[in-house]
Amino acid sequence: MATVERVLILHGGDRPAADEIGRIIYRLEQATGTDLIGVRITPFGPGFGQPDESIAQALVVRLEYEGDLSGGALERTTVQTFSLDGARRVVAAVVMAEERNPWVKDLIAKHLEKIDLLGNAVAWQPGWAMLSSEPAVSFVACAAE
Repeated sequence: MATVERVLILHGGDRPAADEIGRIIYRLEQATGTDLIGVRITPFGPGFGQPDESIAQALVVRLEYEGDLSGGALERTTVQTFSLDGARRVVAAVVMAEERNPWVKDLIAKHLEKIDLLGNAVAWQPGWAMLSSEPAVSFVACAAE
């Protein structure tokens, strides 16, 4: 599952209420296929005027320049617009996290294919700690080493 570096919520006028933010977060999780628990969510207020996609993108660039977001943030950003109470517009920018070890996904898939073909014998190598009774879990846990 992809991870999220940060969520920016731009609003004009009053800050969205907690239940409104909850609905926005739920819809963002559905749209991005991610879990936003533990992700830094930052609201930005009416200093931007009426928020739109270009303002959200400019904010992402500024935060990257200031060092608050990792490099290449704009390329990893999706922007959605929400209507609250039929009138107020809120724009949410989701900045996906950089993939730290993209090779791990390929290696794990190849290893799991071997397990399917050859059985569990390839799921353990000397020196690997068995963290669980499930060999694939053990391999995934040790993949970073």
